[in-house]
Amino acid sequence: ADYDGVIQGLLGGTLDFAELGASGYASVYIKDPKAVTPILTTQQTDGATGYYSIGLALKSSGITDIKSAKGKKLGYADPDSTSGYLIPLTQIPKDTGQSNEAFFASTQFNGGHENNILAVRDGKVDVAVDDSSGIGDFKNGYT
Repeated sequence: ADYDGVIQGLLGGTLDFAELGASGYASVYIKDPKAVTPILTTQQTDGATGYYSIGLALKSSGITDIKSAKGKKLGYADPDSTSGYLIPLTQIPKDTGQSNEAFFASTQFNGGHENNILAVRDGKVDVAVDDSSGIGDFKNGYT
């Protein structure tokens, strides 16, 4: 998804309806509260109305938790993504005690959620932050 294009479409009146994450909604609302009205929210199979930002790495990388990702290359999805940027930008420093720039060898945007996953697969980054299917158990991993 082109988050910025959707945001600009809502602000410019060329879109009447869009699915937004929290970050995209806030981006529009801050600029023009009349340009966006929430009407629906996602509900997971367990009844939860939120979603998780998850870290992805190849099984062969040895990265199994945030601590083992120290000094690795981190991939973000998109600057307007809640799960692929905003939440990790604020939560990882809380978990590690360091800024993302200090904790990771490098950080980069990969042009969306799908491209972020491909960047892990192709070795461009060691770990990526992204959204999930919401199917399965958070503690055991999603499908």
